[in-house]
Amino acid sequence: MKETTNLAKSVLELKSLYFDTIEFRRKENIVANPELNMNFSREVKQDAQNPNHFWLTLGTNITDKQKDAVVINLSLVGEFIVSADKDSFDILRLIKENGVAILFPYLRSELTLLTTQPGFQPIVLPAVNIAKMFQK
Repeated sequence: MKETTNLAKSVLELKSLYFDTIEFRRKENIVANPELNMNFSREVKQDAQNPNHFWLTLGTNITDKQKDAVVINLSLVGEFIVSADKDSFDILRLIKENGVAILFPYLRSELTLLTTQPGFQPIVLPAVNIAKMFQK
């Protein structure tokens, strides 16, 4: 049984995560369901002392298409350890694709919690292939 468990273990391990930015601003009189612009960003930083240690930042910026009546900024940082030889994997690709897929549900959840406000339609993002969105 132990052998099967080792085979199923991912080479990418999430050690910790935290939100370094949570911002929600809205003006007093906004339309009921404002049309929103939504942008996502990601940034990868590698530890200079330990090349298998990475920080991935996944962020979103949301504004309404009218007069900046709504501004939302979220930024989530995940700390990852990769337990694989750099020659056997494209580690940066692994972090960018799989790391983003790991962090995205936390970002979705926080966005919904943040926008559940009186007089505002909560933003509920669907489950999507976020890594594929970055390929475009």
